[in-house]
Amino acid sequence: RRLVVDQHPNVISTALQNPATLNTETRHAATFNYQFQTAGIGSGSAAYGNHCKKANIDWHAAIQFNDYGNFRGVDEWGNETGEFSAGDYAFVFGAAKPLNEQFTIGVNSKFIYSRLEDYIATGIGMDIGGYYMLPTQEASIGIVAKNMGGVLRSYTGDGGLLPFDLQVGFTKKLKYLPFRYNITAHHLYKWDVRYSDPNLIATSNTFGEVDEPSLLAVTADNFFRHLIFGGEFLLGKKENLKLRFAYNHMLRRELAVQNIRSITGFSGGVEFKVKEFFIGYSFGLQHMHGSSKMLSISTNLGQFKKK
Repeated sequence: RRLVVDQHPNVISTALQNPATLNTETRHAATFNYQFQTAGIGSGSAAYGNHCKKANIDWHAAIQFNDYGNFRGVDEWGNETGEFSAGDYAFVFGAAKPLNEQFTIGVNSKFIYSRLEDYIATGIGMDIGGYYMLPTQEASIGIVAKNMGGVLRSYTGDGGLLPFDLQVGFTKKLKYLPFRYNITAHHLYKWDVRYSDPNLIATSNTFGEVDEPSLLAVTADNFFRHLIFGGEFLLGKKENLKLRFAYNHMLRRELAVQNIRSITGFSGGVEFKVKEFFIGYSFGLQHMHGSSKMLSISTNLGQFKKK
């Protein structure tokens, strides 16, 4: 039997990010997530996982979607042509196989479909991940190469590559405190991930000279843009209440309004258990004038079968 760090049914959601996180505890696990974004836009996912005992493989099937709502169509002269909708969908199937009690490898395969009015785009991709667990330290390390694939058909008819990313994550539960922290490093294949906005107005000092940031400040800013920090407090005897928070430095830098202080880039949430269901609510501050909110429900369908 393979040792696992997290025996929560909602861990099935993490398989969309790294398929190697699938384990025997995700058998019969099901989850649904929906994110309420600005301007009526919504996104989410639904997933189900199980275990193939004969092959000793854990698998999951999922769908991810973005719903952009309805739009009012007009021609070049302003005449209405009727309403149309737009959305993106990814159909995912993945599997993971433990090589021993601590190390697991996994693969996700994806078919992507996007529609904007009468325009259609499709693509295929895959994620390859590894997951190493240190159960005695209640810690784990994961690495994943995401979105390896290409566009089969774009809105304009041309192809291209999917937005590749290479990520490494580390999580650990403290020994004497009911707290788990995690650090995710992303875009590791590229050092400089800063975006220089040409529309930003350069600041100047009292002598009219443009203030240029130092090399140390630029390096530190670029370094922390690669990192996402998170943590959760695990409350209760069975840890059925969780309080979570996270900070994304890249999100803060790219969505912040110049010369205005805000808490863009921070997010928080809570999760609790109601009978056989885990219900989670979280919010992310993406802009000073709005935020996104997510509702998640997860359970283990095998419990109902036993009853």
